[in-house]
Amino acid sequence: MTSFVRFPNRPAVSATRITLNGAYDWSSLGSGLVIDFGGSRSTDAVNIATQNPALRILLQDLPKQLVGAEALLPEDLRASGRVS
Repeated sequence: MTSFVRFPNRPAVSATRITLNGAYDWSSLGSGLVIDFGGSRSTDAVNIATQNPALRILLQDLPKQLVGAEALLPEDLRASGRVS
């Protein structure tokens, strides 16, 4: 994540915000599992899962960071279990 702040001119960065979707071809993983270490409140996981419906995302972070994160997931991702 530090590199996203240090190198804002690479192609993965849009005019308004940094996007992880543009940084990697997530669809190339098919129905794989992506582990988001330091996933915090699930913002990146939701963005990647929404754009890549075959992927599953597992958030890992300190317990205090994950408190309430599940409630922030869109209902379809929560119900499908694609983001946990």
